[in-house]
Amino acid sequence: MFQPDAKIIGQDIAEVSNNFSADELATFAGKKILITGTSGLVGQYIASALHQLSDQYALDIQLYGSSRNTKAAKALLTRYIGDSAIELINFGEESQHRPYDYIFHTASSTNPVELATTPLDVIETNVGYTGNLLKLLSVKSGSFIFFSTREIYGKKVDPEKRYISEEDYGVLDPLDVRSAYPESKRLAENMIVSFNAQFGNPYRIFRISHTYGPGIKLNDGRVLSDIIGAMVNDENINLKSDGSHRISPTYIADVIAGVLVGILRGENGCYNVSNHQELYSILDIANIAASNVQNGTVIRPSSPINSSLYLKHDTGILSSEKVMKLRWAFGVPLRDGLRRVYQHYKINA
Repeated sequence: MFQPDAKIIGQDIAEVSNNFSADELATFAGKKILITGTSGLVGQYIASALHQLSDQYALDIQLYGSSRNTKAAKALLTRYIGDSAIELINFGEESQHRPYDYIFHTASSTNPVELATTPLDVIETNVGYTGNLLKLLSVKSGSFIFFSTREIYGKKVDPEKRYISEEDYGVLDPLDVRSAYPESKRLAENMIVSFNAQFGNPYRIFRISHTYGPGIKLNDGRVLSDIIGAMVNDENINLKSDGSHRISPTYIADVIAGVLVGILRGENGCYNVSNHQELYSILDIANIAASNVQNGTVIRPSSPINSSLYLKHDTGILSSEKVMKLRWAFGVPLRDGLRRVYQHYKINA
C-alpha cells in the first residue's frame, strides 16, 4: 500500500525539488492544476511533488486530482499532503472546476489482463477521455501534459537497433487486440498535437517505460510489478521466461524530475524519460530484488510461459538524450531503487 508519509517518499520528493531553482518553479505560481489518475504511482508522485514545491517556494498552486476511486485516492494522498492541499474529483466530473492552467494526464490502464480483456475501455480512456480533458484547458494558455508509453514505437523496423529516439517508429498490428493500448496512445498523442495546431495550447508528451517505486501496483502481471511484489512479500521470485530480455528500469523520482525538466526547460513536443544508461536483464533485476530478501531465490520456468497478455515484439530501449540535454540526469540506480521500495513497504507494513 502506498503511504506518502513514509521517509522514502519524503526523500524522493526532496531529491526532485533539488533539480530546480525558484525562478524556474515560478512558472507554476498561482496555477490551477488537474492531475488525473491520482491513485496510480505516477499521479501520486506528481501530486506529492507539486504540493511540496508549492509549500517550499510559496507558489500557491491549486491542486485538483481525479480518480475512479476517490476514497482510495484520498486515503493514499491526504496523510502526506493534508486534507486541504488537493481537492479530489470523481472520474468524469473534472469539468466542474474548469478551466485548468495545467492538466497532467496520467490515467490509463497498464494491467496486462485489462489490456487483453477490456480493450474498448482502454481505448476510451486513452482517446475519448483525453479529448474531453483537452476542452477543459484555459483558452490558448492551458498546458496539457500527457504520459505515453514506449509501446507506441511498435515493433522495430531495424531489429539491430537497440536505442530508440523520439523520431523512430515501428509497426503495430491493428488486428491484434493487444494493440488497443499502443494504438490508442498513438492517437491520443496526435489529438494533443492537433489541438495545439488548431487552438494554440502548449503541450508536452512523455514516453516512459518500466517505471517503478513505492506505490507500484504489486503482482498485476507486469514484470517489475511481479518481481517487486514477491520481494516485498519476502517470497521466491518466479519468472515467466528465462530472464534474458533486457530493459531499462527507471525509478519514479527520476521520472518525475525528467517530466518537470521537460515542462520547465523544454518546448512543445515529446520526450523519452527512461534510464537508458542502466540496462539489466530480467534475471539480473530478479537477482538484485532477491538480495533484499533473506534466503531469496529466483526460479526460472523450464520453458517460457506464452500468453496473449504480453507484447510479442521488442520495442527497443528508449534513449533519453533529448531530455538530458535540458540538464536532467538519472539519480537512482536500480539497486538503490529496489532497496528504497523494500524499505518503504517494510516501514509501513
